[in-house]
Amino acid sequence: MGDSATQDVNDNDLFISYTHIDNVPLDMNEPGWISRLHYSLGVRLQQIIGGQVSIWRDEKLTGNDNFSDSILKGLKNVPLLVCVVSPRYVNSDWCIKEFEQFTHDVEAQGGLQMGEKSRIFKSDKKRLWN
Repeated sequence: MGDSATQDVNDNDLFISYTHIDNVPLDMNEPGWISRLHYSLGVRLQQIIGGQVSIWRDEKLTGNDNFSDSILKGLKNVPLLVCVVSPRYVNSDWCIKEFEQFTHDVEAQGGLQMGEKSRIFKSDKKRLWN
């Protein structure tokens, strides 16, 4: 898994769509929930498939980089999307835009399914937290 901020957005297996507030740690000495999900998912997928997996997410909160173009460009090429659904996620115009862009792009490339499996995974943060 490469550094999300610098890796080529065209070389990813999976994109994690989330709101940054959902990655704010409850304990300042611990990584956030999304960071832990990213790490654990990467390790588990590599164990399952026996090879490298590239997971990408927008880790920047601020700055002068135009991440909207980078994210939308990357969504055109990523085969799988993980949406971390939370109360904030469903009210985020940007997260909805990521979801809509991904579904639009994959429909143009053959559809939302790969065989019998969906190309979109939902991770319900509220349900997992309780």
